Amino acid sequence: MKISFKYTIILIIAFFSISSCTSFTLTDKNPETMVRKNIEGLMAAKINGEWDKVYDYFDSNFKSKIKKKSFANPNKAKFKNYNIEYIKVDPSGQWVDALVKADMNIKSYDLKGVPEQQHWIIEKGKWVLVVSPGGNFIE
Repeated sequence: MKISFKYTIILIIAFFSISSCTSFTLTDKNPETMVRKNIEGLMAAKINGEWDKVYDYFDSNFKSKIKKKSFANPNKAKFKNYNIEYIKVDPSGQWVDALVKADMNIKSYDLKGVPEQQHWIIEKGKWVLVVSPGGNFIE
């Protein structure tokens, strides 16, 4: 069976198209990569004082107890900088723990490297931060 040059080119293009899509999808679904992006988005929102965006990262249990319109920054914390110390993915890929250290100012006190242990889970195909209302989450 002889395959023409035209069909060979089409097969090569199809192969590279499929393989490039597959590698993008696998990278895009990597729990560590996805949670890192979420942490970066969450912390950027905190630094910019965009508390409505901070709220969007929280899990549905928190949101069922605290409504978005009543969510605020009660400590009046002003976030300045942060560092992701580690991100650990559970072997199941269903949850991720991370440690983030933030520099902030609360009531004219400058605090450096305040640790926040974060636990991320998947809800409806989206990574969300598990937060306990009234818990140790620094808002």
